[in-house]
Amino acid sequence: MTPTICVCGCGLPVAVCMGTGREYAIIEATALQFGVTVPAVMAKGKACPDAIAARHVAMALVREVPDSTPSFAEVGHVFGVDHGTVMHACRKVGNMPAECRAKRVFAGLLAQFNNEGGAAA
Repeated sequence: MTPTICVCGCGLPVAVCMGTGREYAIIEATALQFGVTVPAVMAKGKACPDAIAARHVAMALVREVPDSTPSFAEVGHVFGVDHGTVMHACRKVGNMPAECRAKRVFAGLLAQFNNEGGAAA
């Protein structure tokens, strides 16, 4: 279920913050693949390696799923981080070897969102 308030913590309605609930769907699907919660993906810090990997993958997916291709700053707004953090996450996912679990999750979810027109099942 897509929330009416943006998950980034800005307190704005989702339609005002980024225009769609697409980001939440990506974050939710990524959290499910890594076996963590959405709040764990959104949390800042280094408490759980799976949550960190999920956060990096989700940031990269929000940039790659071809609905609107938000800027690094816009993705950062959703996650409550600056654009440099998003750039680091995207670079990290891009440089992962193909056999890495996070890279496989990224590729699988990217294909899923591309096939479904940006909406997860």
